[in-house]
Amino acid sequence: TVPSGWSGTVTPSLSGWTFSPSSRSYSNVTSNQSNQNYQAYQLPGLPSNPNPVSGSTTYYVPVVLTWSCSNATSYDVYFGTNTNPPKVSTRTSASYNAGLLKPGRYYWKIVAKNNYGQKSGPLWHFDISYKNLSNGVAYGSFSGTTGHQRYFKIINVTAGSNLTVELYGGTGDADLYVKKNDWPSVNSYDWRSYHSGNTEKIELSNASGGTYYVMVNAYATYSGVNIKAQWSNNSVIIDEDFEGYALGNLTSIPWGSVFVSGSSYINIEQYGNPGKGATFYDPTEEGVAKLVKSWTSFKRGTLEFDFRIFGSDSKFGVRFYPVFEGPAIYIGDYGDGLAIYAQKANSERQKIMNISPSTYYSVKLYLYLDASSPYYRVYVNGTYKAQLSSVTDTTGIQFLCYSDRTCSMLDLDNINLVSTGTFISAPEQGPDSLGIDIDTTEQSEDM
Repeated sequence: TVPSGWSGTVTPSLSGWTFSPSSRSYSNVTSNQSNQNYQAYQLPGLPSNPNPVSGSTTYYVPVVLTWSCSNATSYDVYFGTNTNPPKVSTRTSASYNAGLLKPGRYYWKIVAKNNYGQKSGPLWHFDISYKNLSNGVAYGSFSGTTGHQRYFKIINVTAGSNLTVELYGGTGDADLYVKKNDWPSVNSYDWRSYHSGNTEKIELSNASGGTYYVMVNAYATYSGVNIKAQWSNNSVIIDEDFEGYALGNLTSIPWGSVFVSGSSYINIEQYGNPGKGATFYDPTEEGVAKLVKSWTSFKRGTLEFDFRIFGSDSKFGVRFYPVFEGPAIYIGDYGDGLAIYAQKANSERQKIMNISPSTYYSVKLYLYLDASSPYYRVYVNGTYKAQLSSVTDTTGIQFLCYSDRTCSMLDLDNINLVSTGTFISAPEQGPDSLGIDIDTTEQSEDM
């Protein structure tokens, strides 16, 4: 009740509430004024309990923002990468899917509303982060649910190196995405590997230097997965086109040794592919002719060479050591026609393809002897031919005509052997020999 004779303004106030009318003014009222009531309406509460917690770091996306608030019927969501984020959505529930965010800091706030007013919450922030991958060091294990993504970064990759990024282990289905100079997504990437399961590998030869960005996408829920990045400079062990030699008998090479015996010999002739090449002659079974290079350890890399053979009576081998175990290439007729044969780790030979005499072929081997199940791949004239099991390490290589076979003539050119992993050269020693130069032994004579 407003008493007679009173003047003034009545403005009701209670935290969290608004009133109608907001105020009443009086001036020297002539009688008592009763029933001067106000209708009270509760305002939205202050938004609180943010998730992600303000100041926290998360490694998985998508991120769903949630919060708590009382007496609100809708929420304006402000979200972005600066401290004055823009309005991005109006929600009727206390959640907002911010999506597949890339690494960085994100700011957000909520303005809660109802029919009687609004309340602006504090400015919150969180970080989407990543793990740095060190050279050759696996990270894991980790898991993810369908549609989730997480990020990794590879820094200080040396220009010209060979970079391998791989996923392995666990169950489910995780896919691998890589991009140079920016974070990848499933729709924007430079390289990806997306087979069924968790075994994924991306290999970049002669990689450009700098930083590579990696994303693992959960195509299906996975667990127990590991990731590893490895890079190293190419180490050229042999790069030989024979152009720098005088025509005539070959007696020495700068990268290894020449061995001949009996009536066998090796000439430098104009029969290369093109230009000069090394021509092997081994007219009798008792003679041997070979080029040899030895080392202490070679586990990963490539071997390339060109050859041309004349007639099925000629047999020639390109063999890594230990001998009679893969990787090894045999050229000639070994019981199934004039062909290229490759050798497995268990000493069995596999026919790769038929060949024609007097025709040049280019062979390239990719060696992965440091894999969990060592193997090598064979390409001929640029076409993939086979993958074969291999030994876990090698100590040298021979290009040879055997001491128990004949070779009327074979041309060899353009030898290129490159290590893309750890290469340990041979200690100081005498000329390379690598002992065995026969083709048949008790282990192999039935092949």
